[in-house]
Formats: sequence, structure tokens, C-alpha cells
Amino acid sequence: MDFSTVSRRRLTQVAAVGAVTLVLAGATAHPADAMRRRDAVSGANMAVGGCFNGGGSPDSYEYGGTIYVSCTYDDGSVVTVDFPYGN
Repeated sequence: MDFSTVSRRRLTQVAAVGAVTLVLAGATAHPADAMRRRDAVSGANMAVGGCFNGGGSPDSYEYGGTIYVSCTYDDGSVVTVDFPYGN
């Protein structure tokens, strides 16, 4: 496999994770700062699942009212998604 094929495949995977994230973000009917924690947890869990399905290695943590999810791929690329929620 040449580099361009690998790059296109990685770009497709990153785009798929991004698309899932956009759908999840749009699924909430209220502003991001008013998102309930359970909605943020659900979105973060789906982002982790999308990362695994795309062949990545997920990492997540929660700090200051936001859940952070990052996905690292074998080629070193990283996708990060934040899920802020209100109290």
C-alpha cells in the first residue's frame, strides 16, 4: 500500500469520527453549555466507540464541567472532541 492510499483511508476514518461527533452535537436541542452531564457522557461514549471502530486508541478525562475525548491513530494523527455540560 502506498502512502496516498494510507492517507486517504486515515482521512476517511477521521471524517467518519467527525461526522458522528457533529450528529451527536446536533442531537441536543439546547446550547452546549446547558447540555446535561448524561448527554455529555453519552456523546463521549459514542466518540470512544467511533474511535475504536476507526482503528484508533481513545483517551478520555473529565475536568471542569467538560468531558474530553481524544483518539490517536497509528500514523500519529489525533482527533479531539470536547463535551461541555452545565451543572
